[in-house]
Amino acid sequence: MRKKPKRKSPHIRNPQFADSNYTSIEDHPRRGGTLASPFSRLGPVQLTRWIDEALPNVLWMAVLTAALPRSIYLKMFHTVLQALRDRVPARKELLLVHVYLATMTDDEFDTIFAEVLAHPDAKHALSSLRLIDSLPDRHHWDRVVDQPDDNSHWSVLAQAVARTFDHQSEASTDIRWLKVMTVIVCQERMRFPEKLAEEVIAPILAYPSKGDMKRVRPSIRSLELMCRSFESSDVESPEVKQRVLPSYHGDAFWQEMWVKQKCLVLANTEHPDAIADGVRELQAVRTAVEEHFYQSATTTAADPRHEGAFGLVLYGMEFVINAAVGAGHAFSEGRLALRTVMEAFVTLHYLLTKDDPTIWAQYRNYGSGQAKLAFLKNLRFEDAPDFVDLEMLEKLANEDVWMEFQSVELGHWANLNLRKMADEAGVKDVYDRYYDWTSGFAHGQWASVRDTVMVTCLNPLHRFHRVPSPTPMPMPSILPDAQKLLNRMLDDLNQLYPSFKPRLKGLRKDG
Repeated sequence: MRKKPKRKSPHIRNPQFADSNYTSIEDHPRRGGTLASPFSRLGPVQLTRWIDEALPNVLWMAVLTAALPRSIYLKMFHTVLQALRDRVPARKELLLVHVYLATMTDDEFDTIFAEVLAHPDAKHALSSLRLIDSLPDRHHWDRVVDQPDDNSHWSVLAQAVARTFDHQSEASTDIRWLKVMTVIVCQERMRFPEKLAEEVIAPILAYPSKGDMKRVRPSIRSLELMCRSFESSDVESPEVKQRVLPSYHGDAFWQEMWVKQKCLVLANTEHPDAIADGVRELQAVRTAVEEHFYQSATTTAADPRHEGAFGLVLYGMEFVINAAVGAGHAFSEGRLALRTVMEAFVTLHYLLTKDDPTIWAQYRNYGSGQAKLAFLKNLRFEDAPDFVDLEMLEKLANEDVWMEFQSVELGHWANLNLRKMADEAGVKDVYDRYYDWTSGFAHGQWASVRDTVMVTCLNPLHRFHRVPSPTPMPMPSILPDAQKLLNRMLDDLNQLYPSFKPRLKGLRKDG
């Protein structure tokens, strides 16, 4: 009976990721204020990382996948497996990973690798293993392969790690298949019900020539995860206990690579320019907004609705103009600007949706109260921060009413957070699109810090770790999204004070 294909989540609509297997937000179990991982339903899970823990134990296999065509290295995997099964009496005590190879006698090792070492290209590539002092079976490789050449063999090692860095890559899956087959065929430590053996194990035994690889490859990877526990010196199998395994060398291997190899970092040579045409268009529309302000004004008295609506639009435009004038639209400061424009839009749209004089006044009074709060707090200090203009703060706090009569609201001015405000205003889609990632830049969250000032070291032997960027790294411009938000703010302004026709059209990445 054929297995039904996994139903795709109706919540993942982005065409770029239509075929992804990611669990949607809606399908994550919520526990209080936490969206728990989908695997949390299984209870505590002990994770082992392929690159950190598993790969250092299969380096000889990784080297062959990098140095030889797939058809040839797969044939070698078969011959090694067959030699262990048919010609090594102690096959049930052994695995083909480095910690077990270290326990082999010279005869066992030579028997297993005879055909591999007879291939000149394979033997030459495997000389790279002699560069690794921490390799537990180094004494065998010293016997059977030639002295390595520093330049070419470091390159072989780097290519081996790069090719197998992704635990789901074809080369990594081939390696994981060999590990699984050693446990099934040589150690005979896995037993399966007849139906499972027919549906799952038979295609693995015939890998890669039979079966649907979309099903076989995940099965191999799942079984290999189970097999990792057999590689530890703590394993309780009576057969394996006859072998005294060396201490695991994974951490020592990566530390050795860090010491012996240099980081490889590319500096950015491109610098985004100002969007000249976009700046001109922004300034033209801003001028039109200013003109419309005067045309629609009806009083010189405080007018929370009129001044608030135009003020929010001009405020959003100010941030975008500043980002477009220089290169900020393509760097972290652009994300901060977009975050501000998004919040200004949500605030304006909420005020428009309610359109209640009391709520417009709440918005204005709250801002005056915040100016009072900042002013009074800074009066405590002999030296206020340099960016704070205390005289301006005092003026703002007293502008509508003497601040001694002004209350200070310590919560949100509408007694809502931004998400709930967006929900009530019917623009939760805007909040979902723009809030989370841009807020990360405002709050200095790690992913935003990483995206801004850290880059990937291109040396595979450093595990592609993170290092400081030598030059600022451009990001996708915020201007197309800013245009969408500003145009929606102009739509709101037009609804509040018709009619205002100008809209932005040209804020594209290419200007």
